[in-house]
Formats: sequence, structure tokens, C-alpha cells
Amino acid sequence: MKKSILILMLAITSLGYSQKIVRKKNFLKYEFIQNDIPLSFGDVVRALHKNEEAYQLAKTARNLYIASRYVGFAGGFAIGYGIFMKEETNWKLIGIGAGFIAVSISLEIISDKKIKKALNIYNSSISETTLSHFKLSYQFIVSNKGLSFSIKF
Repeated sequence: MKKSILILMLAITSLGYSQKIVRKKNFLKYEFIQNDIPLSFGDVVRALHKNEEAYQLAKTARNLYIASRYVGFAGGFAIGYGIFMKEETNWKLIGIGAGFIAVSISLEIISDKKIKKALNIYNSSISETTLSHFKLSYQFIVSNKGLSFSIKF
């Protein structure tokens, strides 16, 4: 009984705090953090399913991100093959590879804008619907019968 009450108290107090998803971009990948726990891109998309608009934007952003990786890989492969696999340099293949890399960068930029927008929509909806506007107060009460813990919100 005591364990279930403690778990319930922790769940209630955590609803109002740190539900937002924070996005950091490193050189090669995105980092998403919620409640100090790192999330993958797929985890973020699943977490956004509560807000339909943010969810659709996140799905599109993830698909564009994946496509940009494949197109970038194909461009890098074409450039590498054009330079190293023939006795003479194949400039046409290198040009095609450079074009693929340019498309990959464009897809990455569009994906970045969409995931930023999706997270902004989600985070703003979370702050409106959570318990964060309530003031929580904790209190230890000592009496002749013992020690108790009180939460008011």
C-alpha cells in the first residue's frame, strides 16, 4: 500500500514537470531529451502521437531525414566510385554524386525545420494542459503520533 501511494505521488508530481522534449543537433545526428532521458528520432515520433499536427510533422521530418541519409550515401558512393574505381577519373559520375549530396543537404534542412516546428507545437500544447500552473507544496508534519508527509497542489 505504501509503495503504491509513493508511486502515485511521484506520477502526479512528474506530470507538471519536464514533459517537454528538447532537441539538440550535433554534427551528424539529432539528440532528443525528455526527462533527462535521450530519445531516438523514432521515439520522438511515437511520443508526439498525442498531438495530431505535431505527429504528422514529425513523421514527415523523420521520413525526410531518412531519405536524406540514403541520398547522401548514394552521392558519396558515386563520388568515391568515380574517383577510385577507374583508371581515369569519371567526372560525370562525380557530378551526379555531388548533385545527390546537394539534394541530401536540402532534405536535411527541410527535415530540421519540420522537427523544430513539431516540437514547438507539442511543447506548447504540453505546457497548456499539464499541472504546471498549479503550485505544488511539500510539507513534513511532525506530531506526537509520528511523522507525515503532505503534498498540496
